[in-house]
Amino acid sequence: MPFFNILWNSYYYIADYINNFKLDNIKNINVKRVEDRWIISRINSTINDVEKSMKKYDYAHAIEFIRNFVINDFSRTYIKIIRDRTQEEDKELAFTFKYVFDRLIKIMAPFTPFVSEYVYQEFLKGESWSIHFEKWPKHEKIDKNLEQEFLSAFDIIQTILAAREKAQVGIRWPLSRAVIHQKEEKSKKPAKDVESLVLSQTNIKRLEYTKRFNIEYDFKINYKNLGKAYGKKTADMIELINKNKNKVIKAFDTRKEKISFNRNEIDLKEHLNLIKIVPKPFILVSAKDFDVYLDTTMNPELENEGYFRELTRRIQSLRKKAELNKRDKIELVLELDKEFENYIRKNLKELEEKVGSKKTIFGKVSKEFKFSTKEKVKQKEFGIGIKKIN
Repeated sequence: MPFFNILWNSYYYIADYINNFKLDNIKNINVKRVEDRWIISRINSTINDVEKSMKKYDYAHAIEFIRNFVINDFSRTYIKIIRDRTQEEDKELAFTFKYVFDRLIKIMAPFTPFVSEYVYQEFLKGESWSIHFEKWPKHEKIDKNLEQEFLSAFDIIQTILAAREKAQVGIRWPLSRAVIHQKEEKSKKPAKDVESLVLSQTNIKRLEYTKRFNIEYDFKINYKNLGKAYGKKTADMIELINKNKNKVIKAFDTRKEKISFNRNEIDLKEHLNLIKIVPKPFILVSAKDFDVYLDTTMNPELENEGYFRELTRRIQSLRKKAELNKRDKIELVLELDKEFENYIRKNLKELEEKVGSKKTIFGKVSKEFKFSTKEKVKQKEFGIGIKKIN
């Protein structure tokens, strides 16, 4: 079943991280990171929802709450957010992992007794001799405002990612800004820490907010719907619409739903299809409550950052091929063009921290580097070689 595959993958991911960095004895920690506070709130909300369902003998919904948490909240969202943090020791992250899984398997135990028992004995090593002798967890630390903010943030993230896909600009390539056009007057900006999460997940340098974005409008007549509404008068209505094009566009711009011509009413949504003419270099993707205008301008600094990310990913792939674990240190050789080499030299400390390199050489990749590769990304070619340092 997909649920159990996702659960096991999440479990092994967590256990591998905690074992690699020997963080299994982490006790209570004051959680500060916004994503950690969110997932802790979500597991406590899930405990509350499961408990209410079980009191009503509504086991189907209790199971659905657990399934939703494991698949959507924890695996598809939280693990994706914290993936970069698992490259180094992070006590708050380890505490959050154990806090969440301790409570998760306890509410799973009535439905998945053997799986819960296995995780309890192998990973959590609780005080009781069996998970089935543990007390039902009490829900605490529920922050509904934060959970709501995250829902809004996820909407923005997904819309920006859709704009990236439309523009055919991959997530590893940073962009300078996204402009959020808020359709509702009462719309709020995300809190600073939540906004930082949006920026990191979309690889955007800054978000800008506006109540109005200057674009041009045009429209096409929906002849089918207009014909149904006006029958023999359809030709006259088409002529009226085309003669009053500016009036129609102004009606769209001021968000009117209907417009009248000689006592004949036109429903803007039903009878006309709005066309937004977006100025270059912006790409528009609309959501229910807001529009995202993604600035696709690329400059040398942004390009170098993109190449940096691509280089990092390829070194990590080479480490995986060499079957190295996260604690293993390497000697790294890089064969790059002069411009990119200069950029890497300026940011060498960051690169070495990300890929676990103790020593980096610039030049030809010699045969002493057993694991090596030649890579081409857009207009650049990389030569990469690594060897483990004992």
